[in-house]
Amino acid sequence: MRDPESDLSISIAMSDIIDVKPAPPEPPKSSIITFDEFSVKLKDMDLHEEDDDEDPVYLHAIEVERVVYDFVQELLLEVMEGSDNRNAENIRRDRLDKTKLFEELRQTANAYMIEKSTNVLLNNRINEYYKRGRNTRVFAKLSAFDESRFYNRYMYALTLVDRLKDRVEQAKFQQSCTLNKVFFDLHSSQMVTTIMEERLEKKVRRTLLRPDMEHLPRFVDREIRLMNAKRREISDTRLGLITRKHTLGHILNKIKELETVGINNFIAIQNEVVAVEKKIEGIRGSLQCEL
Repeated sequence: MRDPESDLSISIAMSDIIDVKPAPPEPPKSSIITFDEFSVKLKDMDLHEEDDDEDPVYLHAIEVERVVYDFVQELLLEVMEGSDNRNAENIRRDRLDKTKLFEELRQTANAYMIEKSTNVLLNNRINEYYKRGRNTRVFAKLSAFDESRFYNRYMYALTLVDRLKDRVEQAKFQQSCTLNKVFFDLHSSQMVTTIMEERLEKKVRRTLLRPDMEHLPRFVDREIRLMNAKRREISDTRLGLITRKHTLGHILNKIKELETVGINNFIAIQNEVVAVEKKIEGIRGSLQCEL
């Protein structure tokens, strides 16, 4: 038969036991790690203390780990900075700057207003000039054919002016490129000439001079100076001859152009000049009759 006191002690002991809840299942680990986790793992590799100072293999491994950690850190920082600097959105944002766009639009509008005002002023001055001279022929109403013809001539003249301006810009660009090339070639030639002169002087001094000679060094220096002066004189004379040769070629081209104009061409041009003079006299007479 059980003792009631023992049953009471057993029940109290059972009541003192803490209910332990089962641990929740761990979430599955992802195979992809973030930059922070990678940095923490690399730092954990460097936390080992050098307990065994006598083992060179362990010391070499620790050193390699530190070098790898520093290299990876610098590489990641460089990649991050490069990605920030080369971002396509940043490049487009820099190119599509609203302030620059508004400034360009304002300058274009101002240039347009200036050109428009200049054209209006010029037209008004021309109208005043013809009105003061009582020349009403320029204000006459043109036919549709004449108006179309004059409009086509005007547009052709504008196109020709634009084409000539474009050719001038291209000529200036080609001139600047050619000038830079000429300066570069000239500088290279000067450097080569200076080096060759120095080598020649050293060769002459090495060949002619001896330690036991007293007067020969001064004589050699004098002859080298005279040789350099003569070389510069030859260069100046050569430049003058080249310039005269170009001038002569230009004159010969002009002479050939004049030789191509024969007597028949001269007579035809003279007849055209006479016809233009007669036409001008006729227009002048008609204007005087109208006045």
